[in-house]
Amino acid sequence: MRERLLHKEIPRLLGVTPAQWVGLIRDELLVRAFPDRQAFAGFIAETLAPSRAASAQQELLGLLERELASVQLSHGARSLLAFLKRRGYALGLLSNTSSVHKEPLAPLGLAESFAAMSFSCDEGRRKPEPQIYLDLCARLGAAPAATLMVGDSAQNDVRAPQRLGMRALRVAAEGEGPRVSALAELGWLSLEDGRFLQPLLRDGDPVTIAGGTGVLSGMRPLGDDDQGRYNLVASARVDFPGGQTLDVYCKRFLFPEAAHVDAFAHQVLQSLDMPSCHTAITEGPEPCLIVSKAAGAKLEDYSVDGPLAFEIGRHCALAYLFANADLRPRNAFLAREDGALPRITMIDLEHCFFNLAIDVDGLADPLDPAAFDGMDAGELERRLQKKVLTERTTRRARRSFFETDNTNTEVARTFRDGWLDVYRKVQARKDEVVGLIEARVHRAPYLVIGTQSYRRAMAHVDVADIGERIAQDPEKVFTACF
Repeated sequence: MRERLLHKEIPRLLGVTPAQWVGLIRDELLVRAFPDRQAFAGFIAETLAPSRAASAQQELLGLLERELASVQLSHGARSLLAFLKRRGYALGLLSNTSSVHKEPLAPLGLAESFAAMSFSCDEGRRKPEPQIYLDLCARLGAAPAATLMVGDSAQNDVRAPQRLGMRALRVAAEGEGPRVSALAELGWLSLEDGRFLQPLLRDGDPVTIAGGTGVLSGMRPLGDDDQGRYNLVASARVDFPGGQTLDVYCKRFLFPEAAHVDAFAHQVLQSLDMPSCHTAITEGPEPCLIVSKAAGAKLEDYSVDGPLAFEIGRHCALAYLFANADLRPRNAFLAREDGALPRITMIDLEHCFFNLAIDVDGLADPLDPAAFDGMDAGELERRLQKKVLTERTTRRARRSFFETDNTNTEVARTFRDGWLDVYRKVQARKDEVVGLIEARVHRAPYLVIGTQSYRRAMAHVDVADIGERIAQDPEKVFTACF
């Protein structure tokens, strides 16, 4: 809450001491369920100022309305909770709160993030009573020793749960023991045994990127509105010797191995002299991607003219050739300079290279390309469930940038010119490009591609699939798709 109006105003309004007000909170308001705001405010007024309860109740309702309206989410909290839930963690909410202060939970859209929730007003007990922690652990199906408590109170969220064998992390600017200064920073700590609560990435870490080695600084998790749908992202910069700096983003992936796919896709674009970002990957049990900020501004509120259509055509051809299933304006950054053609840089390339949805059931290690390289053509064909690239999906990618049914317009013609331009340039360098991909596919750490149902190592069959597309007649492909 930005405004704690009840704590500030009630002692003055009702003529009681702060100690009397705090005692009522502790002994009654936190451990009793009230049917609505009126009952809550009426109880406070009747208890603390019975001689003028009616008028006091109305004033209390006004304060309460303003206080509840001031509730807002902690920076990056929604993205963090969603990420942890998708990672498979059972999340529980344990709060000392009154009935009315539960109200903002639903409109903030947080309830679905938690497998179980426990509120002192409903339980009739409050933190730091041991049973309220143990009951929530039981509802989550987690032993105390396998549970991490995160909160801002040293007594209720650190010392009390630690006495029960739980691990604890405090959200506080200062203090002893494990802590983060903001909740969103939890997203950049390891939760795996062996490195529990150790930073995956932090200010001061050395970074080799863009041909130099510098130091990461100013790392800050993005807010919920700027995060992607699946991963966690933080902004930062790399400070190089001599005073040069590079603005970067740090990405923690839902599937950690996707960092290698994203980085390699940028490498392929660089080899083709296409706009791309510089990348680095952290070492350790969970790789994170550090990627330079794309040139220009996010492609928003734009109109498509001939030069921009040409650039969109180039990227649509690349998406077809290298199976980028996530080619969308939301991943495009546009740079326009006076006298120069517009240039688009695509980001979020973790979905590249996946066209063949192959059934991995029964394979000993689907994250090793050898599992697929050893299959004969018959088994690969039997296991192939579908192809991601189709004429429809390629056409849909174009339509996400602009609609046109008239092939005689300048926009349609220059889009076609851009498509053919890149397609033919890739064809002229086919052996080099295919060789680059083949070498990377068979070098650890392997490239792991695909959706959750078909997640697997990229293998020779994918390289051959890319090679076949490169060898196609670009004009025939264009005509079939558009």
